[in-house]
Amino acid sequence: MASHEMAKAMTELKVGVNNLGAYELYRMSKEQYLQFRNLFINKRAYNKLWLANHDSKAMELLLNCFVLILCKKIPSELNLVKVDSLHTKVKLLSPANFIKDQ
Repeated sequence: MASHEMAKAMTELKVGVNNLGAYELYRMSKEQYLQFRNLFINKRAYNKLWLANHDSKAMELLLNCFVLILCKKIPSELNLVKVDSLHTKVKLLSPANFIKDQ
């Protein structure tokens, strides 16, 4: 689930949310994708645990893989089978659909 800071950034990027509460990252424009990638990798999606991790290269590689999957940007040159629907299995959820007003 996206942090509140990440959810705010996603709202500013105008990324849509589907009826299941997941961001539709595969529909982003190139500009939105680049901004999302910066937020997700360089800002660690504002996740406190990810920010606390000191192995920056490992975190960058791991988060970059997630971005490629979430945004449906896995290079076709890899010749992976059944990868075209992988983005439907891994989702970034909007907290707005899951957190009730108190």
